[in-house]
Amino acid sequence: MSRTAEDITYEEAKNELASILERLESGETNVDQLHTLVARAKHLVTFCQLKLREIEQALDASNNDVSPN
Repeated sequence: MSRTAEDITYEEAKNELASILERLESGETNVDQLHTLVARAKHLVTFCQLKLREIEQALDASNNDVSPN
């Protein structure tokens, strides 16, 4: 769970978020772990949002480059 944004893929981040959610839903997470898991989840959500924005911008730029016939 200590991987940084520099060496994680969108898919890995999404899978880690799902894993965190499972741990939280299990009710077996203590208060100390809760803080760590929520902080990590927040980081992963931000990472995923940024990745999706980058893709959206690339698609928009690509669509703008296509000239109608």
